[in-house]
Amino acid sequence: FVKNFQEHPQSILLTDSIRPVLQQLHPNGQYCIGQDSGIYWRLTDPPERGAEAPDWFYVPNV
Repeated sequence: FVKNFQEHPQSILLTDSIRPVLQQLHPNGQYCIGQDSGIYWRLTDPPERGAEAPDWFYVPNV
């Protein structure tokens, strides 16, 4: 669910800008960048109440 038509271009700009730094920090490629994806952090009913969907996120060592 896009709240702002600039979200996707901003996420691409952020990813493209930080990727060289992340490649130096993680030469084995063990990191993940996500955009507009649900992160479930607790069990709820309905499940959507236990999720966050940040515009952009980075997870190291995965």
